[in-house]
Amino acid sequence: MRLFLLFCIGFSLLATFSFSQTEKEGLTHFLERKKQTLSPKEHALVYSFYEERNFQLIWITDTQPNQLAFDLKESIAQIRFDGLNPEEYELSEIDRLFQQFLDRKTPPNQKDLLELEGLLTLSFYRLIDHLKFGKVDPAELSGIWDLKKQREPAVILDFLKRVTGFWYLSNLLEEARPSLSAYAAGRKTMMELELELLHAAEEWDEIRLDKVLKLGDRHPKVPLIDQRLRKLGFGFYSWLDSIPDLYDSSMWQAVRRLQVDFGLEDDGIIGKNTLTALNASPKTKMQQLAVNLERMRWIPEGMLEGEKVLVNIPDFKMAYLDGADTLFSSDVIVGTVRNKTPIFSAELSHLIFSPYWNVPNSITRNEIVPAVRRDPSYLTRNRMEIISAGRVVNPSAVDWNSRSFPYWIRQQPGPHNSLGLVKFMFPNSHHIYLHDTPAKQLFFRQNRAFSHGCIRMKKPLEFALFLLREQPEWTEEKVRTAMTQTVETEVRLSQKIPVWIMYFTYWSDDQGKALFKNDIYGLDEQLWQKLQE
Repeated sequence: MRLFLLFCIGFSLLATFSFSQTEKEGLTHFLERKKQTLSPKEHALVYSFYEERNFQLIWITDTQPNQLAFDLKESIAQIRFDGLNPEEYELSEIDRLFQQFLDRKTPPNQKDLLELEGLLTLSFYRLIDHLKFGKVDPAELSGIWDLKKQREPAVILDFLKRVTGFWYLSNLLEEARPSLSAYAAGRKTMMELELELLHAAEEWDEIRLDKVLKLGDRHPKVPLIDQRLRKLGFGFYSWLDSIPDLYDSSMWQAVRRLQVDFGLEDDGIIGKNTLTALNASPKTKMQQLAVNLERMRWIPEGMLEGEKVLVNIPDFKMAYLDGADTLFSSDVIVGTVRNKTPIFSAELSHLIFSPYWNVPNSITRNEIVPAVRRDPSYLTRNRMEIISAGRVVNPSAVDWNSRSFPYWIRQQPGPHNSLGLVKFMFPNSHHIYLHDTPAKQLFFRQNRAFSHGCIRMKKPLEFALFLLREQPEWTEEKVRTAMTQTVETEVRLSQKIPVWIMYFTYWSDDQGKALFKNDIYGLDEQLWQKLQE
């Protein structure tokens, strides 16, 4: 009897070893076939992961997909709410294999079991990769994104190693997602829009107009516009509605609310941009959400921590945040489509009161030199001076018709100065900074893309006082005095503050409501196309 038991134990161990060898051979063969989908480093990491486990399977138990496998399959199906395509993660093939094993009409095929194991592992790896670092490399886009987040295969592998320690795989995937409240709100909005699309797809026809509509105009498309405004949550029913084709005051107010929500000029005039907002179907908004969720996945770790200045270009706003709490905010003016404000980060280190404006070479060459040729008094009227080797040069000594211009121009401090009375410096390779402006009237506009790239503030005095709140020697009186001098005054901050210049055409408010903004630089479409590849 003892000999029989020893024989059985030995046979069992031999069978286990043989099965492990089969798994090793099957998974090795699978990884070799899928080599083109992984970099050499990633391939080596996944192989070493299984090697460390002695090729013990993760997703298969007793020749059947286990609970982790079911959780992963469901998570892949739900990834569409992150703006990603489930088919990128082999959902159809995984579904086919699942169905085959659950059918139970034929005994499980070990080759197919190992195929499913490998597919689930690579799909999980790709899911974590895309959720943690983004699917698209921003360097591939012909744009202005200059924020770098290093893709780290070792971090992805760590998630893979932790799979078996979770009862619910969704909790582990949640760790890979950005911890921004706007990201979670975006996923929720994506679910709502999908339902809306299912119920209203056939009714969402594009509204077209043959002319611009203003308050008091009559047009046969007015009832359709009224219906669309109500569907979008901006219109309301009124007992005064008596002339169906009249663009009346109640609709005008609704259009203005729509324009404000989309960051448009709130003049109530229905032109090209307002029509685009009216025609923003659930599908259009889902695409806009998808590209912005991808941008959030590009954000480097640490952006959400501590105190920081955040500028969102399409929203024309800046905020000083501590964690998620807003301590200060201001409207801003950003670069034009031709002179785009770049997307980057730096550290705010000092302020300069009563600054000179050192005119960039491009502005000197393209704007100022031609202006002086037309009007020799241009420099004097604008309090500008020519500098060479640190000395002021008389304009009459300059050959303004020469092709070369070996000088630089600066504008003297004062209320006329293009930088206003103060600038906020965060040294960077783009030569971008925050500053005051004498053109205060531009802040009455909703679309505020007017600068050469730098960021103009509506509330520069208030921001200076806020930044210097822990430097008591800088009283309000002293700050105001420093802002009205004929010489510059530089003030170092007691600590450097991270500055993030961002580009989001979707964000959410404190209540989680989705806010869609106009894509002023036309960057969304290019990224959407990349997400489809």
